[in-house]
Amino acid sequence: MAWYKRKNSRTGEEEAYWFDGIPPVNDEETSPPVMGPPGPAGSAGKDGKDGADSVVPGPPGPKGDKGDAGSAGPQGPQGPQGPQGDAGPQGIQGIAGSDGSVGPQGPQGIQGIQGPPGNDGGVGPKGDKGDPGDPAVAWPVGSVFISVVNTNPNTLLGFGTWAAFGAGRVMVGLDAGDPNFDVVEEVGGTKTSTPSAHAGTAVANHVVTQPSAHANHVVTQPSAHANHVVTQPSAHTSVATKQGASAGNIITTGTHSGTAVDAHSAHAGTAVDAHSAHVGTAVDAHGVTQPSDHAAMSVVQPYIVCYFWKRTA
Repeated sequence: MAWYKRKNSRTGEEEAYWFDGIPPVNDEETSPPVMGPPGPAGSAGKDGKDGADSVVPGPPGPKGDKGDAGSAGPQGPQGPQGPQGDAGPQGIQGIAGSDGSVGPQGPQGIQGIQGPPGNDGGVGPKGDKGDPGDPAVAWPVGSVFISVVNTNPNTLLGFGTWAAFGAGRVMVGLDAGDPNFDVVEEVGGTKTSTPSAHAGTAVANHVVTQPSAHANHVVTQPSAHANHVVTQPSAHTSVATKQGASAGNIITTGTHSGTAVDAHSAHAGTAVDAHSAHVGTAVDAHGVTQPSDHAAMSVVQPYIVCYFWKRTA
C-alpha cells in the first residue's frame, strides 16, 4: 500500500490517495476502500522506456538485492595522525623470546652509593690441602739460625749443613759508613779497656805562711777635760699684764731663780783593749803528686747468651 498525491482538476487543490500500486485515474472524491488480504505477487513486467524527467519525483522502487562486493580500490593517501588514545589494559605477557647475542660493553658508569653490608654468608666447604712448602727456602745458605737449645738445625729442620757461629760475640748490623762495621763477618772489639797514664811531672807543693808578728793595737782613753756646767738663767721681776680696756683684770708671772744644773765631771782613764801581736810559722804546707797509670776497666755491655748456627751448604 502506498500514498499518492495529485492535484484536483476541478478545485486545483492537492489531494491524498492511497492505492495498491496503481494511482487513481479520475478526480472523483471516493472513500478509501476497505483493504482486503493481499493477493499473490505477480510476475515482474518488462522495463518501460525512460520517461521524461518529471518535476515531481516518482515513488522509490523496491530495494534490490545486495550486489556482489566489488574489488578493492587503490589505497588512499594516509590521513593526518589523530590524537593518541588512552592506554589500553596491559595484555598478557607473551612467551619470552630467545636471548640475543651479547652487545658491546658500554662505558662504566659512575659508582653508586655503597649499600649497607649484607649478612655474613655461611662458611664454605673446606678446600683441598695445598702442596707442602719447602722450609729450606726460608733459610738459604748463609742464613743464621738462633736458638737456646744446643741442637743442630739439621735435626730440627731436616735440611742443610750448619756450623756454630759467632762464639763469644754479639752481632751488629752492617754500616757502610763506619769502617768498623762495613764488611760482613768482620770482627773486632775487646771486653776491657786500659786508659793510658797521665803524662807530666809532680806538681810543686802548695805552701801557706802565717803573717809575721806586728805591734800591739792600743786604744787610749781621751784625756781629762773640765766640768760641763749648765747655769740657771738669772732672776727677773714679776711682769704684770692688763687684760682688756680697764685695769680690773691683771695677769702676773713670778720671778725665776736657781743654781748651776748638771755639772759633768771630767773623763779619766788608761789604755783600753791592747791587742797582742800575731806570732806563728808556715801553716798547712802540702804537696800535689801526678796520678799513676789507671787499671783496666770492663766495657762489656748487658748480654744474653744464645746458640748461633750458620748454614754453610
